[in-house]
Amino acid sequence: MDETQNKINQVLNTERYSRVIPIWKYSLYSLITFGIYNIVWFYKTWKMLAEELDLRIMPLARALLQLFFVIQFGQAVQKLLEKNTLPVMFSPINLGVAFILISVISGFLPTPFVLLALFTFVPLLPFVEALNSYYMVVDKEYQQKKTSVALTLYICLGICMLALTIFGILTIPTIQI
Repeated sequence: MDETQNKINQVLNTERYSRVIPIWKYSLYSLITFGIYNIVWFYKTWKMLAEELDLRIMPLARALLQLFFVIQFGQAVQKLLEKNTLPVMFSPINLGVAFILISVISGFLPTPFVLLALFTFVPLLPFVEALNSYYMVVDKEYQQKKTSVALTLYICLGICMLALTIFGILTIPTIQI
């Protein structure tokens, strides 16, 4: 019995933080990870949406195949907001199509314009903002988690890698065959 009570106390004493992510932080993480953060963010959000809306989905598969599920993602976010009587200020189809177009077209552009792929997160910003408004309602008693020293170092490393990549793409001449 004492062991069960200890586990309950551990769960109750675990600090919970707000899930709100500022737009600048989401943008920075997406840029310095070259879009990998989008996969993490999609996974966490799909998992939350599955719990809140009783969806029978595989969040990891949908996060990895985000290109095919981004419109359904937007519709699920829209449904969550409507369920909680929060305003919907975006069109899931328009933002999804913009995300798909930027993702696909950037792969076919010549060398310096391939950097457009770094900005695939831009059409997702209204979704981030909408989810933040939801989190502000449900997580209002929780505080923002502070950025750790290790994460700050990773951010600096990511910024350096991004700068070197951009420098390399813009300065190295392309070879014409």
